[in-house]
Amino acid sequence: MTLIKALHRLLLPLCKNIAKLCFCLLLSITSNASCAAESQDDRLYRVDQQVADQREDTRRVAAKEALLTVVSRLTGLASIPRSDIVNSALNSPDRYYSKFDYVRSQSRDRSSQVLSIRFTFQAKSVLALIRQAGLPIWWTKRPQTVVWVVVDEPGQRRILGADDRSLLVQGLLTQAVLRGLPVALPLMDLDDSILVSVSDVWGKFTDALNVASERYGAAQYLIGRFSVQEILGERLYSGEWQLMQVRRGENSSNVPNSNTPSAFVAAGVRGLQAQKIEGVARSGVDMAATSLAEEYAIFGRNPRNHEISVSGLDSLQSYSKLVAYLQEFEFVERVDVLALQGNVISLQIFSSATLDRLLSLLAMEGRLTNATAAEAQPLLVWQG
Repeated sequence: MTLIKALHRLLLPLCKNIAKLCFCLLLSITSNASCAAESQDDRLYRVDQQVADQREDTRRVAAKEALLTVVSRLTGLASIPRSDIVNSALNSPDRYYSKFDYVRSQSRDRSSQVLSIRFTFQAKSVLALIRQAGLPIWWTKRPQTVVWVVVDEPGQRRILGADDRSLLVQGLLTQAVLRGLPVALPLMDLDDSILVSVSDVWGKFTDALNVASERYGAAQYLIGRFSVQEILGERLYSGEWQLMQVRRGENSSNVPNSNTPSAFVAAGVRGLQAQKIEGVARSGVDMAATSLAEEYAIFGRNPRNHEISVSGLDSLQSYSKLVAYLQEFEFVERVDVLALQGNVISLQIFSSATLDRLLSLLAMEGRLTNATAAEAQPLLVWQG
């Protein structure tokens, strides 16, 4: 019996080390798989750049502009600082895209065909560039912005909905794609029509708009009201954008669908005078994108090492899902396993985010919940 106990004491640490080694191998395999899946978000990593012809020098110029667009989407910056690192990348943009195709599509007014080059960028390469340049990283899982806009045209005042074919709607959607901002215009079906009227939007009656915006799971919404004038055959818009954003309280879950109507607060107003459609659309989308990016973006400087424990793991499959999930976060550079004990795993997470910011972002979707006690080591609970 004494020999058996002695063997047990000798072998137990070895078994624990083997278990840890096996899980580290699983982590490595899962990390590689998730890196391969990084490029699936075509909305952000694919850019259509309009060109005049198919000449090589034209393509090189277009590739530079496309690279700036994808970096803008991933950082949340409307204008990219031209550091030496960024300029070097712009001189060799082909290092960052995996393929390009020539495509033809209808012009905005549907009167002609336009030629574009569709560039597909590599997520890993572009994110590495952003980190090297010390630029912020804006998480790709972004909450939605709803746009409530009324135009006062000669003879009518109306709300622009999702099915509207107006040039202003097309302009808003185009600018949203350029900035990587998920937007939705209201369906204006029976439910919306009961909750919101033209007068509600024009008068900025936010009680009604708060309730209606909840239907779309919005973290924020834009109110636009514009008068339209025809001057020398050109349609010019005068009015304003107002941004309404969810108030983030100390105990907020940060999940858009959980917000009550009273959680929306005014976050800014931007007036416009005699602007063309492009200017109106760009102003509203830039306002909304900048607001979200300021809240959710992480600057890619001086990565920190955070030790975090995660409980609620009851199987090898749950471990695998946790690792794959953590690898989806662009602001998480690496995940190392420190220890395994029962259903709790201790991890070292490398990220430029502060600890509080990291915990908040990791818990945002509800798959991880924060169970950290006061002055204790951070503890998250895996919900699956």
